[in-house]
Amino acid sequence: MKHFLLTLSAVLAFVCAQSAAQTVSGIVFVDKNQNGVYDASDKGLPDIPVSNGKDLVLTNKKGLYVLTAIPGSSVFPILPSGYLFSGSKGTIQNTRFSFQQPLDSVPPKRTIDFALTTVTENTTFRMAAIGDVQVDNEQEINYTDQTLFPDLMSRKDLAFCLFLGDLVNDKPELLPTVKDMLSQLPSPSWTVFGNHDRKTRSVQPAGQPYNQLLGSTSYAFNYGGVHFLILNNIPDQGKAGYEGLFSDDQLTFAANDLALVPENSRIVVAMHVPLSYTGNKDRLLSLLKGRHHVLILSAHLHTVERLFLNGPDGIVPELVAGATCGSWWTGERDASGNPSGLMQCGSPRNYFLLDFNKDTYRLHFKAIGLDPSIQMDIWVSGQDTLDTHVEAFTGIRPNTVIATIFAGSDSTAVFMQVDGQRPVRMEQVQIVSPNVSRISALSREKVYPTLYSHRAALRKRPSPHCWKAILPPGMTPGIHTIKITATDHFGFETSQDRLVLMK
Repeated sequence: MKHFLLTLSAVLAFVCAQSAAQTVSGIVFVDKNQNGVYDASDKGLPDIPVSNGKDLVLTNKKGLYVLTAIPGSSVFPILPSGYLFSGSKGTIQNTRFSFQQPLDSVPPKRTIDFALTTVTENTTFRMAAIGDVQVDNEQEINYTDQTLFPDLMSRKDLAFCLFLGDLVNDKPELLPTVKDMLSQLPSPSWTVFGNHDRKTRSVQPAGQPYNQLLGSTSYAFNYGGVHFLILNNIPDQGKAGYEGLFSDDQLTFAANDLALVPENSRIVVAMHVPLSYTGNKDRLLSLLKGRHHVLILSAHLHTVERLFLNGPDGIVPELVAGATCGSWWTGERDASGNPSGLMQCGSPRNYFLLDFNKDTYRLHFKAIGLDPSIQMDIWVSGQDTLDTHVEAFTGIRPNTVIATIFAGSDSTAVFMQVDGQRPVRMEQVQIVSPNVSRISALSREKVYPTLYSHRAALRKRPSPHCWKAILPPGMTPGIHTIKITATDHFGFETSQDRLVLMK
């Protein structure tokens, strides 16, 4: 009987949802005078995909479309390269999607027009991939205002920013403030839905506050010849728990979207929970069959990781972009009162820059508030007297060099060069990053946290990007130069120098 009641309930919910469907129609047009209204002088755009987050239709030769949408979903066009929403340069693009209000507040038929404007886009462009801002209160908003946003607002080289979820920390009431912050940036932004952007333990859909304020949790757009597919892999469970999973609707939307993308196009798929940890990832990977230029972007882990999935046509790289809040806004405060937030992998708080050039891309780690040249931490045993108080360093051979390369991966080749001599290959090792070991040791000794700081959220967990080598024997006393170079075949190359004193 219980099974029958559950089945009947599901059927009734399905029938009610279908009966509540609204017919939505309108025009997608070039807004010549930027007033947001379709005028007689404006021109409709043909063959523009318009979606409800599952189904997809194309505008006719006059730019007109008709589709159905269930209340609570969003309706949006998939912008072609060379277009943004009218009057929206420098603002959050997906806020221009139309959110469908509950059935009793709107008629069963609705007209929604989409005003676009033409922009100059190059096939060579730079974007920022930004993970987990995750503010919990006004204090953490202030941390963000003092660190991440000055960094982003000073940049004149970004085509757009892509925020990879968890804008807030289970506080959807803070989303309007974060939206205002993003709207101050000099370049357009797009956002991804994260598990902490939800309103949990609610009779309403958990994603409704995000949906109403920021638009659909799944969508797509094109920029500079690259197709960006944004997916929600956090199904609505109506409670605090979650899992990385794509709903059937998400996968239907992805299939419908990809069917319109030329086979040789560069495709970037973005989501919050890493695809590598998504339960039904193989269903999405199967939709990418025949695609040889795919990059996955995600966040969620509060570490930087570069993962590689086995796709139907070979390796599919995934960049887990780290967190701009680091280890949840914890750690010692600096002179401006902002916490270190050092992440478990040994990387500082960060975002990534991605440079696209037709079929190729390059990725660059950017530590927030630090010079762009800072790409790694180079530790040399015996150089710092403080290290004598760190148990993890006891027994390490003298003159050992450990490089924590913030964007390194299992596919990265790392070489050490001393004083311009022949480079030697470094060995990747599974150890806790030295900078994490140091902070953890000082926390155990009650040196940290100091007054008004929060204990760093760090554990004895190995970093995925540490490499080790030994300095050559017989080095003369005095100053010597160490150069570390790292490179791989997945868009990453960097180098950094450090001086070392030999006694």
